[in-house]
Amino acid sequence: MDQNQEQKQNSNSFSLSNITDIAVKIIPIVVVVFVILAVVAFLFYTVMGITSGSFRGFLNGFANGISACASNVFMALVLSALNKIISKK
Repeated sequence: MDQNQEQKQNSNSFSLSNITDIAVKIIPIVVVVFVILAVVAFLFYTVMGITSGSFRGFLNGFANGISACASNVFMALVLSALNKIISKK
């Protein structure tokens, strides 16, 4: 009887392997979200630059779009690498 209670307690415990299993399942979804945000940010800032009416505004919007895109793609790459590291263990 003690073994049954011990098994129930072990099955209900929240262990590190459960956390990594959840992370391995969630991280690819977050990577896709960051890539989508990168595309949307690039398009938004580029369109804002085009509608500014000046060449300087266009360059500023385009540069802001590239900056936002690069930061989101960087976060997606970091999370992808983290996912590979976690899934190997």
